Amino acid sequence: MNGLLSVLVTTGWSTHEPDQQHQFERCLPPVFKAVQDLRKSLGEDVTSVDMEVAIVNPGEAFNPMWMEDGYGDARALSGSGKKALEKVSGTTGLGLRKISMKRTSKGQVPHSQMVLLPKVVLEDTVKEAMDPAPPPWSRLRKEPKRHGDRPGTGGGGGG
Repeated sequence: MNGLLSVLVTTGWSTHEPDQQHQFERCLPPVFKAVQDLRKSLGEDVTSVDMEVAIVNPGEAFNPMWMEDGYGDARALSGSGKKALEKVSGTTGLGLRKISMKRTSKGQVPHSQMVLLPKVVLEDTVKEAMDPAPPPWSRLRKEPKRHGDRPGTGGGGGG
């Protein structure tokens, strides 16, 4: 507070009465709050930013907040939806995470934000690809053989 009073004395405003100084001090919190809000909106509360590659380890539970199912459309068409406990088989597309250090009343605190979600393939998707569903029953039925359909039986009427 003495520093501010020194600035005011330098500019020509001086008071030595405690009541005026106290009144001046009571007017400062809204000014400081406005300055703090302005700094925050300008991003000055962020002291450093790092970007890092984001991948998902095999076996982790699928979480759509932190990753994207790279084969979600194909699985949705086959009728199987994602379950909360599905496991990740591997990362198929790298993600990007922004890590910034923010100033708080407790000091510097790291803050993580996903800029681009990593794409993953789920274990069930790999299992489906390795063991495809059998074709429909209608394709398995054998049609009765006709004599004219086999080559060399003379069913073509040539001659």
